[in-house]
Amino acid sequence: MFAFGTKAFISILTIMGPFTVIPAFISMTEGLSQSQRNKTARKAMFVSASILIVSTVIGESLFDLLGISIPSFRIAGGILVLIMGINMLHAKRSATRATQAELNEAMERNDISVFPLGTPLIAGPGAISTVILLSTGDHRGLFPIIMIVLVVMISSLIIYYLLRYSHLIYKAMGHTGMNIMMRLMGLILSAMAVEFIIDGIRQSFNF
Repeated sequence: MFAFGTKAFISILTIMGPFTVIPAFISMTEGLSQSQRNKTARKAMFVSASILIVSTVIGESLFDLLGISIPSFRIAGGILVLIMGINMLHAKRSATRATQAELNEAMERNDISVFPLGTPLIAGPGAISTVILLSTGDHRGLFPIIMIVLVVMISSLIIYYLLRYSHLIYKAMGHTGMNIMMRLMGLILSAMAVEFIIDGIRQSFNF
């Protein structure tokens, strides 16, 4: 379970994409005071954490209701996460998080904490798929779900502080440093996605 918890933490924190979100957060909160930025980051974390926790708890039941098999979702979710990982390897934000048109529209909003920051930038399709896949894998039951919920809360807290001090982080790391971190996370994400796909195929054909 320690290995599972470590894997869940790395997977969830990576898919939430802190080094993808920071540049967008800085751009969208330009002109706001530090207290307003902190409030926006705090609300976005609450929204994204709530979405991911609900997805963790009801994910498998929802699939049962819709008649979707877990192996099929593992393959589809793995492909989605792989696309995101490949984009990150090229230091690009995946359109599955938010398109440029959506970000441009967000610039005109008074409150960006729910959309597009909370979702889909942080708790997007990839993050939702990941928590469901982790909670419906080989480690099933109440304890793994509780662990994933705790990991989501810890990861959200980490990203909150990264956003809170985003200007200092960006100034220290620079554009190149952010891209390097994004590529490293993209590599982790791609490897994790391939594992999801292989598990889905193995479960589908019972081998």
